[in-house]
This record gives sequence, C-alpha cells and structure tokens, in this order.
Amino acid sequence: MPQLLATFSQVQVYLPIHNSLASAPPAAIADLLRTAQENYIHPAVSPELCGVVAVDPDAHGVLYTLLCRAVAHFAAASYVSLSAVQVTPSGLVQTNTDKQKAARSEDVELLRRSLLRSGYSEVEKALNFLEKNAVNYPVWTASQTYTLASNSLCPNATRFNRYLFINSSRRLFLALMPSLADVERSIIVQSVSPGVYAELLATPESALIPAQWVLLHNHVMPALCHLAYAQALPGFALIPDYDTLVVLTAAPGVRPVQSARANDIQGLSEHHQRIGEMALARIGPFVQANPIAFPLYPAAPLAAKFDNGLIRSPTSLYL
Repeated sequence: MPQLLATFSQVQVYLPIHNSLASAPPAAIADLLRTAQENYIHPAVSPELCGVVAVDPDAHGVLYTLLCRAVAHFAAASYVSLSAVQVTPSGLVQTNTDKQKAARSEDVELLRRSLLRSGYSEVEKALNFLEKNAVNYPVWTASQTYTLASNSLCPNATRFNRYLFINSSRRLFLALMPSLADVERSIIVQSVSPGVYAELLATPESALIPAQWVLLHNHVMPALCHLAYAQALPGFALIPDYDTLVVLTAAPGVRPVQSARANDIQGLSEHHQRIGEMALARIGPFVQANPIAFPLYPAAPLAAKFDNGLIRSPTSLYL
C-alpha cells in the first residue's frame, strides 16, 4: 500500500513548529509513518482511498494535505512514549541532568493525547471534505468508512448532533450507525407505526406540517439518538486510545489522564437510556392527540419493550 508520508523531510511540512519525531532514528521514521497510516487513517477513510490519494497527491490536494497532517501527528504521538525513555544494557533510563530533567509520565501522556487530538481533528476535516465531495470519491462511498446513512431519519453526524452533542464527530457517528439502524428499525418504526415513519422519512424537513415537525424533532429524534447512544456506549469503552468517549481530561500537574471507570460508563448509558425512553413514551400520546395530522397511525400500534435497560425487539403488546 503506498504511503502518504515516508520521510522526515515530508513530516516537517506538516509539523513545522513542534516536531516530536525530530529525535527519532531515521530508520524508524518510515515505519512510524506506515504504522500511523495503517492504524489510524485506514480505519477512518479506507485503505483504498489512501492508496488513491497517495499515488496521485496533486489530484487530491486538499484531501492529501489533511490526511498527511493526520499521519504526521499520529506518528509523533506513537513516538512520544518511546522517546521518553532509552533502552540500555542496564534497562530503561530517562535523561536527567543539571540542565535537563526527564518529563513526568503524566506530561508525556498529555502530550501524546494532544497529538492524537490534533490528528483526529485533521481526520474530521478530511471526512467533512469527503462528505461535501462524495460524488468525486466513489472508492470512499463504497467502503465501510462511508459516514452517511441512507434511508434513515438520522443520515449524518450534523443531524445527530442537534439532539445529542457529539461535537459533530463523523468518526463517532460512524461507530454509532449500527446502533442507530437497530434502534430505528426495531423501536422507532413500531412506535410511530410504519406508515407515519415512511411519511417522516420521505418528506423533506421544509415540507413537514407543524405537527409532523414537532413529532420528529421533539420526540422521535431525541428517542432515536439517546437510545442508540445508550446501546453503543459500553462498546466504545473497549477502545480507550481513540479519545472518542471514555477519556477523562485532567489539568496538567494534577493527575494523569485516565479512562472512565466501568461504573461511570454504565451510569452514562443508563442516563441516556432513560432520556430516550421518556422521549419514546411521548410519541403515542402526541400522535393520538393529533389524528388529523397522522391518518396512517393505527388505533392500536405496537409498543417497544425494554428489559433491564437493554433494547429488545418489539412485542405484540399494545398501547
């Protein structure tokens, strides 16, 4: 697979002021850059797209620049921890002289995460660019990293962010998409009824009548987003290095950055589950109070069932 960046001189273009790779052995630079591309960029935009951009960077100027910035920061983040110590025959040592002192482990970790955040910021910009120019990148739209959901009430990160703040993160939205599809199919469709759901899905937002707009934005979308978030959240805790959800920040010099505890994650998941269920419970009464606006809503719609905070398949119970 062609590399976006391969040499230190190339890296300097994208880390001109603070370059954490400056002390890396020359022979290790290419490996650090290749590993950064494989571990961080390929999962974000697909290996195929990286290959297309790397082979012809002039044809993909903006995207190439964004991806190269990301690779440079991710490679630097990978090297920071290694550069903090030296391997000697006597073991691991740190530099500590009259003029220089070894950085504390928490400071090294803060720098590493700062570089990671910068790298992910560039990835987000790249995904934003791809969404706006999707027609020019069929390799991306055909991949599993495509960040737009078709045939969904919540097709993108920007829409999701209106109801539950995720900083409009397209990476996070991509991770949420399976849960969104599951909740939408098994819970939302049954709660609003297939007929009303089809109307909401097919009608442009600008063409919604007032009652439909209220149903969609005040009840359906909050239920969909919070329930999907609650379902997906425990799984995100298994990826602590991705700075997506579970990392708790700390002020420099106070304590090391650390991952959220399992109890905190479970509590947050249950919190969003409750919010989603409350929004879901409002759907039936609202629709039934506006029968003229929702003629396709049946007299006895199926209800969603929840069991110990977990979303289950709809049952044959009726409201």
